[in-house]
Amino acid sequence: ISPIKKSILITGGAGYIGSYIAKYLQQNGYTPVVVGRSIRHSPISNLINDCFEMDLPKDNHLLDDIVKRYDIDTCIHTASSKSILDSMAHPDQYYKNNVVMTLQLLNKLNELGIKKVIFDSSASVYGDPKDGICRDTDTALQPINTYGQTKLMCERILKDYHRAYNMMSVSFRMFN
Repeated sequence: ISPIKKSILITGGAGYIGSYIAKYLQQNGYTPVVVGRSIRHSPISNLINDCFEMDLPKDNHLLDDIVKRYDIDTCIHTASSKSILDSMAHPDQYYKNNVVMTLQLLNKLNELGIKKVIFDSSASVYGDPKDGICRDTDTALQPINTYGQTKLMCERILKDYHRAYNMMSVSFRMFN
């Protein structure tokens, strides 16, 4: 059996952003390969054929077969905890789930030779801009909550992985 072409791994594909990305990719001729914690309880499993329920990073070893079977070379990483208020009350959970899990995922992707990552970041990395305008050229990023801090840390990790491992990435700072 030959590997499926144009497959893209999507972490957190049962979530709002990840599920829309998966649907869009499928509509445009790609094979979205969705992994996440709550796939079985999500409508995405009825729309996307290639869904795998797993708890990253605990189940990172399952990515070995998935990446090989689908010939994946790109990961869209949308899995994270995302409540600003909850992040302030439980920073330990946010650092563990957003930063540590991302770090472990990136190590696994690097091990598997995946060198392209699209990261679902957040406008929270800007904090409160002095003139009220968020610019992608801003270098003085000052997140004002734990959630924003975790997203900025992941962006910085991705820059370091580019320098060290030639892993290319782009971070989308989503606004709601």
